[in-house]
Amino acid sequence: MPKGRLLLPAATEQHILRGPGFPRPDPADSTGKTFKRRKENNTVITQHQKDGERFLAIETPRWKSEILLSVGSAMLELIDRKTGWNLLREPPSMEALKKQPEIYGFPVLIPPNCIYKGKFTWRGRNYTLPINNRFGNHIHGVVLRAAWEFLDADEKEDKTVVRTHYLYDERNPMFAGYPHKMDVILTYTFLPDRVLQKLSVRNLGETVMPFAAGFHSSFRFPLGPRTPEAYRTSSVRVTVDDFYWEFDKTVRYTPTGRKLPWNGYDTFRKGKIINRQAVSRQSPLKEDLLDGKPFLGAVLTFPEAGVRIVYEFDRKYRQTALWNWDGDEDFFCAEPMSWIADSPNLPLPESETGLYPLEPGELWEAENTLRVEELEKGE
Repeated sequence: MPKGRLLLPAATEQHILRGPGFPRPDPADSTGKTFKRRKENNTVITQHQKDGERFLAIETPRWKSEILLSVGSAMLELIDRKTGWNLLREPPSMEALKKQPEIYGFPVLIPPNCIYKGKFTWRGRNYTLPINNRFGNHIHGVVLRAAWEFLDADEKEDKTVVRTHYLYDERNPMFAGYPHKMDVILTYTFLPDRVLQKLSVRNLGETVMPFAAGFHSSFRFPLGPRTPEAYRTSSVRVTVDDFYWEFDKTVRYTPTGRKLPWNGYDTFRKGKIINRQAVSRQSPLKEDLLDGKPFLGAVLTFPEAGVRIVYEFDRKYRQTALWNWDGDEDFFCAEPMSWIADSPNLPLPESETGLYPLEPGELWEAENTLRVEELEKGE
């Protein structure tokens, strides 16, 4: 075992911590109370330190993953052991990740995307979040850079469940400007044919909170070597609506609330060849069919690698952001979001923007599904 990696002991009970606001198991029921490694399934979960940061590593027969606990609980690695591909964009260094954590792996955003000048007023209350992007706005919320904790793990037959936890309260430097205590749990379930990504948030405060959540999901693009043929053949299909949100690129650098028709709308819904083209759009989502079944989300297809990634969104994520910087990088972001960027400042009803009033004690949950499918020859 590499030096510095701490293996959770096999066949040894590890008492777990559970976040406040979530139900605790019955003391007579051992399910979920303890973690045990099942030898017959060859599942290993370790906690280790690297570059001064805390990581959680998960290995199952199908998947190999690494989660950076100390910076946002972002999953930075997801290797499909069946095909050998790492699906996510990894940072070249810890310095690069800390500078811009939202562009690597699966970072959690609460709330997602930007707020004009970091300010808004909602139900008579003023909110202020720090300016942290080059356009003078706030971007990506209050948990992205926070230090999370490993909560618990469980395994039953061919299912491995891992949960991480963050308690947002007065200790967070942004709490004064967004003063709503909340319990946040991120659950990854590793199955033989898919990975489930579940976000659970409970309002622990005494007042209703303006809530939204999302993932800045950053996939390697293209998958495999960055050859001209790989760029020429790799495609992205997203179940976008008939329009996208106009973006003010001169003053506010946020959506205006106006709807514009897609140029290439049908292309994105059917599968768009990116080929180094810059993409930066936010759009509502509209259910479509995939293999004859209802589907909401994104499909990234890589003929050169011989696989496609199917990323299905929970229906609570009604918006998406599509982004790949200047198009000449090694990633594509297909981001599930529950609201439009800058929702509280838009002249639109909450039913359209997605801003959700999370009541005291209320639990919000949404679960995405990711799977990797091998392509038939000629696909």
